[in-house]
Amino acid sequence: MSFLEKQLESVSQRREERRKSRERNDVPVVSIVGYTNAGKSTLLNAFTHAAEEPRRVLAENKLFATLRPTSRQGFIAGVGPVVLTDTVGFIRDLPKDLTRAFRSTLEEIGDADVLLHVVDAASPGADTRLDAVNRILEELGFRDMPTVVALNKADAADPEQLAREVERTDGIAVSALRNIGLAELKEALADAIGQVQRAELAQREEARERSAQYR
Repeated sequence: MSFLEKQLESVSQRREERRKSRERNDVPVVSIVGYTNAGKSTLLNAFTHAAEEPRRVLAENKLFATLRPTSRQGFIAGVGPVVLTDTVGFIRDLPKDLTRAFRSTLEEIGDADVLLHVVDAASPGADTRLDAVNRILEELGFRDMPTVVALNKADAADPEQLAREVERTDGIAVSALRNIGLAELKEALADAIGQVQRAELAQREEARERSAQYR
């Protein structure tokens, strides 16, 4: 716990610097969330073509392989440049002593326009893990954010189980490792980002109209 807390001490400061930079550039941000070991880092590497160092994001089969939020620039047709941020993997029943330490890195999620919720569709209990992540998002106040679900490792999943999860979550079946379904996933993200941008534009127009009334 001491090691993890030390690793996360400087996250808040760097997060604030990144947030200001994104606001200046007005680039859409997609936060990749999900249960630990769901394949979030592998998906980020696939999205940004970061196969080699120094752009490649650590993707290992172990708990908390990703501690510090890592951002990479990608491109989505119909949207243009986007920032994709890989966040720490969630777990059920996070020890209370670690909750405070992880809150600073999980707050990175709140800066996003859209959440990309990655689920390991090949592991037993995928539905339970998805629900566990949703509970944590709700506790953080992010449950109502626009979200696209990626059912990862679809190539290794039981077909019947995968079909049930697609129907239950309205998710996109993908394999980040084998580059399967990524085009469809990008289309879903483009739709979600487009809806957010249109809503923001409508809000700005309404604000301008109200301001004009008092001139």
